[in-house]
Amino acid sequence: MTYASGLYAADQISNAQYHAQSDVLSASGAKSILEDSLGNFRYKQNNPEHKGVFDAGTAAHELILEGEFRTVKVLDFADYKKKDAQVARDEARLEGFTPMLERDLVDIRGMAKAIRNNVDAMALLEAGQPEVSAFFTDPVTGIECRTRFDWFPEIDASKRLIIPDYKTGSTANPRKFARDAAKFRYHQQAAWYEDTLPILGIHHNVKMVFIVQEKTAPYASSVVQLSPKDIELGRALNELARRKFKHSLETGEWPFYPGVTQVELPVYAHYEGDDLLDAA
Repeated sequence: MTYASGLYAADQISNAQYHAQSDVLSASGAKSILEDSLGNFRYKQNNPEHKGVFDAGTAAHELILEGEFRTVKVLDFADYKKKDAQVARDEARLEGFTPMLERDLVDIRGMAKAIRNNVDAMALLEAGQPEVSAFFTDPVTGIECRTRFDWFPEIDASKRLIIPDYKTGSTANPRKFARDAAKFRYHQQAAWYEDTLPILGIHHNVKMVFIVQEKTAPYASSVVQLSPKDIELGRALNELARRKFKHSLETGEWPFYPGVTQVELPVYAHYEGDDLLDAA
């Protein structure tokens, strides 16, 4: 099923239906194209692999943004060492649930409780709805694109629309988060989200911020936004990814790493080599 341009509430399109749109580019897809290659990106699309490391993040998103567990299935096992526990876990996933052990939900519940003490974060989540999807046509390349917002706030046309995105990690320190933002290309995500609503003609003054929370006690959190320079870089990279995606859609070619590429060793390798030569 294809979706017309516009916004869709969580009950109109499931997460699985959203991700099934393989010829519609998302922010995560744009990041993947530039991180690896078009070939890697397409392979991962056609061969999705569940990564258990994301289960805790899924549970935290549901409890914090929706107030309850929707897809989490609590399993009554101490761990997954025994066969029956592994079978129950795998069956839960096949049924569309996120399997979690009770012991693993201790931190999730602690995070949900702690985030309420962050007045800045709670103000961003005060009014709106979770898991809203958007589909739009990129005006530059003409390709179809999609976005799934963690939280979509109520719109006031007279005010800037601030869209929060919830992230979990090892630290909520804003300065350290900047390194995570570079590593995980959050500048591309932010630019993608900020551009979606203006393209749809829904709102023309949009800013994305990140609510970042630590996964271990005391579950500290912060609200972080990227600089305008970062957003512009992300926007340029997104356009590059869209052009690459369009070319592959038109040609049917999804290359990995064509041609011969000259690379340079890291600086430390030259220092190390010079030290060895000097010592000889």
